[in-house]
Amino acid sequence: MKDLIWGVPELISYASPVMTLNPGDIITTGTPAGIGQVADGNVVSVDIDRIGVLTVNVSTVGAVACSKGGLTRTQTT
Repeated sequence: MKDLIWGVPELISYASPVMTLNPGDIITTGTPAGIGQVADGNVVSVDIDRIGVLTVNVSTVGAVACSKGGLTRTQTT
């Protein structure tokens, strides 16, 4: 949790105006080691055992700049 750019309350606050969050919903955060930043046009898939696959097309339409320097942070291990 110490490496999150935004804390859990901020993540929920960011997501909730654009979608209805229900008990049991999952907000994915972070990336595994070796994965770079996502960019406009990328496709990101999350595969969760016994649940299924969520695929998202990344777009800069309506994007908000990271106020905490997310693009300039370095990977920590």
